[in-house]
Amino acid sequence: MPGNIEAIESQNLPEDIVQQFEAGEELRAWYRTAGLSAGERSALEFHQEGYSGREVADLLGTTENSVNVQLSRARKKLRAHPR
Repeated sequence: MPGNIEAIESQNLPEDIVQQFEAGEELRAWYRTAGLSAGERSALEFHQEGYSGREVADLLGTTENSVNVQLSRARKKLRAHPR
């Protein structure tokens, strides 16, 4: 029985799924090169998935205000470091 990696590699995934995955990887690379902290990356990714500030705070175990600060800092860093 193949391991998880072999099973995934052997699947014929639809092109749109592959493109979504690659786009997500590209965004994460941009976040790293822009100098986003782990907290800023997490807050931004959850927010982009449609979670509210309160929901992101609950998921990350922090306050909504902290999430808003992380989002603000992340956006500022991304504006200063265009793709």
